[in-house]
Amino acid sequence: YEPLWNSANVDHVQITVAETVGLEDRVTYYDKAGALRDMVQNHMLQLLCLVAMEAPSSMDADAVRDEKLKVL
Repeated sequence: YEPLWNSANVDHVQITVAETVGLEDRVTYYDKAGALRDMVQNHMLQLLCLVAMEAPSSMDADAVRDEKLKVL
């Protein structure tokens, strides 16, 4: 991450969610869960954590998870 991925070199991060795929066979799921729960709770929070977290001590799943939790 360092020395480039830091506040001195990164002004801002913009994440755009622009799906080109329709609901297709996910209509039943979307009716129950809603787009907010599907996109924000799952995908967008994962992206936020990956962009904002500190470099993990290793790429081990537990180390990555621990850094993501620090963001949240």
